[in-house]
Amino acid sequence: MIQYWLADSLRRFYPLSPAEVHDEISLRALRGERVSFQMVCRTDGTPVTIGARVEGPDAIAVRVRRIGFVPMPHLNTETPDDDVEGRDFLPGYVPDPLFSETTILAGPHETNAFWVSVAIPDDAAPGEYRLHAVCAEDGQECARLSVILTVHPAVLPVRHNFPVTNWLYADAIADWYRVDLWDEPFWRLLDRYLRNLAAHGQDTIYVPLFTPPLDGIKRPTQLLGVEPAGDGFAFDWTQVERWLEAARVAGLRFFEWTHLFSQWGAAHALRIYRGHGESGDLLWDPATPATADVYRGFLGAFLPDFERFLRAEGIIEQSFFHLSDEPHGAAHLATYRAARELLRERAPWMRIMDAMSDVAFAREGLTDTPVALLPQAPSFVTEGFPAWAYFC
Repeated sequence: MIQYWLADSLRRFYPLSPAEVHDEISLRALRGERVSFQMVCRTDGTPVTIGARVEGPDAIAVRVRRIGFVPMPHLNTETPDDDVEGRDFLPGYVPDPLFSETTILAGPHETNAFWVSVAIPDDAAPGEYRLHAVCAEDGQECARLSVILTVHPAVLPVRHNFPVTNWLYADAIADWYRVDLWDEPFWRLLDRYLRNLAAHGQDTIYVPLFTPPLDGIKRPTQLLGVEPAGDGFAFDWTQVERWLEAARVAGLRFFEWTHLFSQWGAAHALRIYRGHGESGDLLWDPATPATADVYRGFLGAFLPDFERFLRAEGIIEQSFFHLSDEPHGAAHLATYRAARELLRERAPWMRIMDAMSDVAFAREGLTDTPVALLPQAPSFVTEGFPAWAYFC
């Protein structure tokens, strides 16, 4: 006998998760809000095709998607024992991707789930709604579970003064879909990703003005065209303008700009390529120190043009600027301070925010807005440094 039940959105069900008994679930939402729940099943010894659908009033928009699994060969590092979730099933398969499918071929003695998104329109009538989560085996209805949705009279307000960002990597899109960066197929794919981010509440987008100096050496991903010109440099902002326009059309309103020095302490100049990096030709050696004359000269040409561009686009107040990701320790403090002084000299208009878990950098006045890992954020606030917070 196959067992079916309902669960909230805060649980994870693994292939070996045991069956539960929950024939009904209650949801509460404001008008304009989106809530979710799960339809879960565990098979007996026979494989079967299981389908899922939700019936309800036309005023409530419902979307059902199959939850897929990804392999997880190890538990996360440095996780406190009481925070380890799924220890009885891991290493193993973890629920993660959502597929636009409403059926699954389920193997014997296996748990699977469907994710149900429920969107309440702004103008929905407040009150109680009943939805029915219907499960089918090989096309024949076999279970009907109840969802009680209470819609409150209030309308979910627009979020203010709370920017949200997830870093999007253009090179990952190009690699996965096997398209060339900045060609038309890439831009069509990017549009879909930007719309999806905005639909999930994101309002800020990382702009790969230069190749992001984050977590290893990445393929050249440089929106800004750069060419040596006489004693200086010439800049082509065409692709940057297109990225901004695509983001605006998708509903994104704030912009994070590439870190201007190497990761973990700003010891080195940024890797910047001729053109957009098509030839792979770097303008200086990757080991060039952060404050070397050649990089000072580049920043002396670039930063005034960058400011001109931002003001022309009308987004300087909607922009967030980075120096170096996650500096920490005394050695990083020295190199980060030198890079910060260089930016103060060349771009006094630029306010700096960086991910950092070492409050010493804020004490030294080296950052305007620290972005602390969640467990470290209270230490910044306690010392009087208003902080953003981040998690991975």
